[in-house]
Amino acid sequence: MTFYCDQLDSDAIKQLWAQPALQGGMDVIIEDGMQTFEGSLSFLDGSIEQLRPGGIYIIEDIAKDTLGRWLDVLEPTYPRRFPNHDFALVELPHSFKRHHNNLLIIRRSR
Repeated sequence: MTFYCDQLDSDAIKQLWAQPALQGGMDVIIEDGMQTFEGSLSFLDGSIEQLRPGGIYIIEDIAKDTLGRWLDVLEPTYPRRFPNHDFALVELPHSFKRHHNNLLIIRRSR
């Protein structure tokens, strides 16, 4: 299923997850939205709790120049807020797509 949601609007994110078809959580969430740090972080904050145990959350097309910002947010904050989640920021070198070829992969423990 695909839904439209304004990633920068926390109320819109809450309304998204209130949809009857989305009740019960998700096994896989792939965020392929605005591809900005702010948009991805906002949607992550409003959506991470929708991930079922054993589920995977992927933010794709993370810009290389935002990797430091991601580390600054992830390392001190998210492991404490979500101790049952593993976070991996993955750089994927690619000869043609050099600037937006990185992923954040989150796995929720069972």
